Amino acid sequence: MKLSLFAPERTLLVSFSSMFIYGVVNASPDSLELESIVASETDALDRSRGLIADGADGIDIGGQGSTDGAEVVDWETEWARVDTVINSVAKLGVEMSIVKTDPIKAMKDFFSHRLEKAKQYSLEKNCILDPGTGFAPSNWEWSERFEYQKYVYSNLGKLRDFSLPLYVALPWKETSDHDELLEIVLKSEPEYARAHFPGKVRQVEKRLKNM
Repeated sequence: MKLSLFAPERTLLVSFSSMFIYGVVNASPDSLELESIVASETDALDRSRGLIADGADGIDIGGQGSTDGAEVVDWETEWARVDTVINSVAKLGVEMSIVKTDPIKAMKDFFSHRLEKAKQYSLEKNCILDPGTGFAPSNWEWSERFEYQKYVYSNLGKLRDFSLPLYVALPWKETSDHDELLEIVLKSEPEYARAHFPGKVRQVEKRLKNM
């Protein structure tokens, strides 16, 4: 994209092509910019296509208003607002920005909330934590997914604050990246694991113990 600035004897071209712009799609009803609010998958697609045609590179999806008059909602309500919108906009194959935060913090907040529910029935000590680790959005490039998974797996120890067993789905693909991720998980010594190839896991486990 270039902006032309006209002077009496010359045209100056200033390039802004290095700036990545996210167009705003709001699934929250509290936005002050009413045109940004979408109420259905069709609205989300139409709005997103218009933003991209207007020069946006990606789409930013909001489910919680940030203005003074916005109603603060729980995470279930926020997710319900953006769920179908995300699935719809993903069809366009552009980058999306959504409720982005530290995944470990998000997990701890989630488990804290769910364990409060379990406490009502005196079941919290019977719980096992399944962090669903490593499952970054499928439309990310592998290099991004790998860094995300590596961060999550490397910080499983922070979930020990709950003093509950961990149940982890183990990486299984035959690549050096996945082998590295598997070692990171096993070093955190989860009590339970889900594996496609138990024999390989046992071999790696044994090697790590002998190091």
